[in-house]
Amino acid sequence: RKELEKSTPDLEAAQARWEETLAGKRAYSWTVLEPVEASSANGTRVLIQGNDFSLIASTASGPKPPRDKYTVRFKTALEGMTAFRLEARTFEELPKGGPGRDAEGGFVVSELVIEDAAGRKVPLRNATASMPIPKPGARFTAGAAIDGRTTEGGWALLAADGLDHRLVVEAVERVGIGEETTLTLVLHQNAGRSRTLGRFRLAATTDPQPVLTEPGPGITKEILEIAAKDRAERTKEQQESLTNFF
Repeated sequence: RKELEKSTPDLEAAQARWEETLAGKRAYSWTVLEPVEASSANGTRVLIQGNDFSLIASTASGPKPPRDKYTVRFKTALEGMTAFRLEARTFEELPKGGPGRDAEGGFVVSELVIEDAAGRKVPLRNATASMPIPKPGARFTAGAAIDGRTTEGGWALLAADGLDHRLVVEAVERVGIGEETTLTLVLHQNAGRSRTLGRFRLAATTDPQPVLTEPGPGITKEILEIAAKDRAERTKEQQESLTNFF
């Protein structure tokens, strides 16, 4: 796109082609879950942020273990959750802006586990992520984060790229009955070299499956609604929102 920015007609043509690709795509309604308790197995300080419900494990102070396991308890009253989204978020205090804690801002989530209030594992399936789809046989894939192995492979970002990233997993059965309950997120991070998350949060949706994500920035319902309108019917603000996202 940087090359196309030199020529407005070319940029507009490219955007028009991109808008056509949005037809039929789905966006989901996500609710960020509220964390109420957080801990780590190896001493990393995991702090709850009340403003956006993210959790920060900064490298500015405190222990910097090569491996760790984060355990976070959330409260929610959502009924019939169908999928969960783990967001790895950038933060200025992390190496190269994160979202990971290693020297390059990268991370590896070896295994993601979600437990219900009774401590039972929530069966998960169909993991997808915002990173480019890896080649067949790759160690680090979205699916490797829910394969039951806590010491090999996983969902990974090898180096910071200035972007937030996400891992989306479906629940095999709907979760939640509409009364306040707790869910526990366990993140095994055993790749070594401090490749652990520095800032993250968890969201859930009750939208019908399939619930998937694709490589690149997450497309919102607002963007899809604007793209579905004829260009002549869009407001100036709507067109700017679409162009900025592109």
